[in-house]
Amino acid sequence: MAIICVDAGTTVIKAVGYDAAGAEAAVARRETVVTRPAPGHAEQDMHAVWDAVAATVREVAAQVGGADFVAVTAQGDGCWLVDADGEPTGPAILWNDARAAAVVDRWTRDGLAAEAFRVNGSSAASGLPHAVLAWLGEHAPGGWPGRAPCSPVAGGSSPG
Repeated sequence: MAIICVDAGTTVIKAVGYDAAGAEAAVARRETVVTRPAPGHAEQDMHAVWDAVAATVREVAAQVGGADFVAVTAQGDGCWLVDADGEPTGPAILWNDARAAAVVDRWTRDGLAAEAFRVNGSSAASGLPHAVLAWLGEHAPGGWPGRAPCSPVAGGSSPG
C-alpha cells in the first residue's frame, strides 16, 4: 500500500509518497507564482496551482507504483471562487491578501467582528472569504474581468 500526501502551499506544491511501512519513498515539488497586481493584493492562477498539484502527484505515483490513498492539505483561507461548472472565475485571492483590511477595520469599529466571533468563534481577517467577498461587493459590483458580477453584501458591512 502506498500513500501520497500533498501540501499545496502558497509558493511550493509538495507531494510525498510513503511505502507500506510508512517510509518516505518519493518527493516532488513545483513552485507556484503569487502575483501582486496592486498594493496589498496577493493572487494565484487556480489552473496553474491545479496543474502543479496534478504534476507532483503523477510524478510521485510513477516513482512509487501508484497509490492507494492521496491526502491533501492546502494553504490557509483565501477566496478561491468558481462558477457553477467548477471553473475559476478569476485568480484566487490568497490568505495573505490585504485588500479587505479596511472592511475588517470597519467591522471591528462597529462591533460586528466581536459579535460574529461570539456567534461562530471565527476571527475577522482581511484574507478570509467573508472579508474578501464584502470587498468584492463594494469594489467590483459589476464583476472583475473574467468574473461573474458580484452582489453587494448588506451595506458592505456584514461579517458574512
